[in-house]
Amino acid sequence: MNIIKEKDSTKDILTQLRGKMLQNSNKISTNFPHFTEGNHYSYRNDGFWTTGFWPALNLLAYQYYKDDLFLKTFQDCSNHLIKLLDREDILDHDIGFIYIPTFLGHYKLFGDAQSKEIALKAADMLKNRFNSKGKFIRAWNDWEDDTADFREEKKGKVIIDSLMNIPLLFWASEQTKNDDYFIVAKEHAETVMNYIVREDFSTYHTFNFDHVTGTPKKGKTQQGYADESCWSRGQAWGIYGFALVYQYTKEVKFLEMSMKLADYFIERLPEDSVPSWDFDAVENNNIKDSSAAAIAASGLLLVSELEKSEKERYYLKALEIINSLCSEYLSCESDFEALLRKGCSDLPRGAGIESGIIYGDYFFLEALVKLNNVKSFFER
Repeated sequence: MNIIKEKDSTKDILTQLRGKMLQNSNKISTNFPHFTEGNHYSYRNDGFWTTGFWPALNLLAYQYYKDDLFLKTFQDCSNHLIKLLDREDILDHDIGFIYIPTFLGHYKLFGDAQSKEIALKAADMLKNRFNSKGKFIRAWNDWEDDTADFREEKKGKVIIDSLMNIPLLFWASEQTKNDDYFIVAKEHAETVMNYIVREDFSTYHTFNFDHVTGTPKKGKTQQGYADESCWSRGQAWGIYGFALVYQYTKEVKFLEMSMKLADYFIERLPEDSVPSWDFDAVENNNIKDSSAAAIAASGLLLVSELEKSEKERYYLKALEIINSLCSEYLSCESDFEALLRKGCSDLPRGAGIESGIIYGDYFFLEALVKLNNVKSFFER
């Protein structure tokens, strides 16, 4: 495997990955990968939050490679995503993860009117989750195995991942000239900044509010090590998400927050620049999360574009992370379906540990193609 010394080297990596991704498109087709079990992806075809990343990966691959098979796979998966829009019991605040890199991405590429309409419908569903008392977008719906207490708690729960979903609202505001979308997105981002980010610029995974009064209660984790620990993928979502909010609002406080979260992330990185699943984990602290590294790298590339005075520092750190992923975590072998090894989906629940993960693959490919002047579907 070639080691990236400068961004042009990524073209060699992308060339090596093309054949594998074409093979996967043929094999996986209209299934929806989640994480690998053994060498092969397990599927979640039930509208899970990761549903959009497989068609999105193919659309992103088409954007770079121009192979028609990638576009066909995206189109073949689209019908399932369209039908999901009738399932408000399934779709939650992660609707942005499903429809931003798919239909919004398709609209950006082709100007397709149907894709625009679908993305706007998804934006309406996201906006309708806004709690005006607490100024937050409710994260999760009810799940079958919920306890009564957890079901009640979720009515007032916000999670840091949400920052990656609200670009859908900012975009919808621009398209419709309706400020309501913008106001909801901005107020939600401010709530995340005020309550999920701690004083040392580490982050909670989730924060609970009283859903009736909007009163803040406390921070908690769902996938991190402990309530007061720093889950590395959540920190990566924060880096990328606040930078996206700045792109749309141009309010410097959001870019500054992205940079502070980035500095915390960078300072806690180990020698190989790929973090443990949780920066503060005492148990299983040797378990890596390559998906957190990929998300952070793509976010850092955006920060380096937005903050000119720190451009070189964040850009070079992104390259360093990508270099490590390419040299130690990448799999070009056809028998292992994921692009990246050693992701960690949900360690507390024993799910997807040291596995390939579809969103890790997506943001890894996104970082690579961004280095070759291909724009992210999440970015303005």
